[in-house]
Amino acid sequence: MSQRGDIGLPAGRGRNGIQARAPNRLPGRRWLIGTALAVLIALAYLWAGYGLAPRLIRSEATRWASRHAGLALGLGPIKVDPFHFTVSIRDIRLSEHGRPLASLSRLFIGISPLSLFGPGYRLTALELDQPVVHVVISPAGRVNLAALLASSGHSSGPAPALRIDDFRIDQGELTFVDHGHHPAARATFAPITFRLVNFRTRSRSDGRFALRAESDGANLVWQGRVSMSPIASRGSVSLSGLEAGTLAQFLPPGLPIGLSAGQVSLSAQYAARYGAKGLTAHLSGLDFAATGLGLRGKSIPGRVRIAGIEANCGQLRYASGTPATGSLPALTLRGLRLTGTGRASGQTLSLARLIVKGASFDEGQRRLAVSSLALAGLQLPVRRSKNGRISLMRFLPPLTPGGTPAVAGPSRSHPARWRFQLGRLAITHAVAPIEDGEVSPPARFAITLHSVTATSLSDDLERPVPFSVRASVGRAYLALDGRLTPASRDAAVWLSLAHLSLRTFTPYLPLARSVKTYRPPRRRSHTSRSPAR
Repeated sequence: MSQRGDIGLPAGRGRNGIQARAPNRLPGRRWLIGTALAVLIALAYLWAGYGLAPRLIRSEATRWASRHAGLALGLGPIKVDPFHFTVSIRDIRLSEHGRPLASLSRLFIGISPLSLFGPGYRLTALELDQPVVHVVISPAGRVNLAALLASSGHSSGPAPALRIDDFRIDQGELTFVDHGHHPAARATFAPITFRLVNFRTRSRSDGRFALRAESDGANLVWQGRVSMSPIASRGSVSLSGLEAGTLAQFLPPGLPIGLSAGQVSLSAQYAARYGAKGLTAHLSGLDFAATGLGLRGKSIPGRVRIAGIEANCGQLRYASGTPATGSLPALTLRGLRLTGTGRASGQTLSLARLIVKGASFDEGQRRLAVSSLALAGLQLPVRRSKNGRISLMRFLPPLTPGGTPAVAGPSRSHPARWRFQLGRLAITHAVAPIEDGEVSPPARFAITLHSVTATSLSDDLERPVPFSVRASVGRAYLALDGRLTPASRDAAVWLSLAHLSLRTFTPYLPLARSVKTYRPPRRRSHTSRSPAR
């Protein structure tokens, strides 16, 4: 039996003449190719993130600053993390013609990956460390940051929505110089620490926007319209629950008083525009309120507590190169108390209520006008020591050797003095307890001002002022009416005094110190008539 082989069979055919299949290696090759492509893409992504992105950021940022804003931008080390979608830039410096505009120690930006698929932008974090901003206004009203603001350009389409989950400013500094004043007004605000969470803008196609934000318990609502060519915005702003401690760090250090406690709220309608003629702004419907306000004196030795302030500021207009004007229809202050410290320790002053109505000012005419000023519930204790010093004078600055109050800082001259008008002044329910230790025996009594009114008050001292006083000292009652000319001190007075006890004023009458006062007994009637009832 011979062995049968496959010799002589056609190539590619088997023993039964069926086509034989070669082994399939294609799936393995595809896997290798896919893996290689993935590795290449990953390497390209890493190179783009760690190597290319920092270079693009540096070149595009400096090119934008020089071409669109005419500014010089310097950037330190730039780090991009393509896995966490973060960007960190250090040592940012912005200048104009060699003059510094702003600087930043570190800028950190966290980007949400969802921004790649949505119509808006979302930043998970935006952190600014040690930012310094220099704001300078020229005598013509030009702001040095105008080129930076105008460089954003103008787009016919709606601006994309922006959301910032956490915005932080740490150890910031703001310097402000206004050469429109002579000498130039200067102020520095530092350090500035700020945090803003859930910052959102929601823009619409017609240019309207809405902003809602929270920061340290304060709520900010800003709605309006904005355009970049020209730079203009109009709308409404409402801020509530702002702590006085947060506001205090934005106030210049040269103020005579500082905020220590309380909450502030305000709301207003506004319209602002910046163009070739400078800045124009208009505020209307400005409402201001403060509760539990605490003030501490810097040049005044005392602490002030105010229970509440409500003000309707009416309108305020400002335009570069033109004088500002404004009005204050109503202001109410409640529960003021001044407590002396230091050299004024032990001296107090309190006021239940102060009301101002119909106030207005005009910077061009240098005029201040007030329709009425009313004070109620004034408590003013006054003590005079044996050496003649009056306790209230302790609140004033100490006198210099020349006899004038010591005031810090150089004196400033004004081109023209302000003129003022006060239609009506009213003081009601005021009490001044007097303790005079300079006389012997010491005098103690209280002066009660039931009502004091004066009309037609102004800086014109030649103009007679009608006045009326109703007061009492113990059982004594005083009524005083007349007209007083401040310049000449001439007065035409009608006086009525009743039930005055000389015993109260004996220490002030040298001849009366040896005279004893007494109440004479009533004489008995010796007639047969019955006494009158």
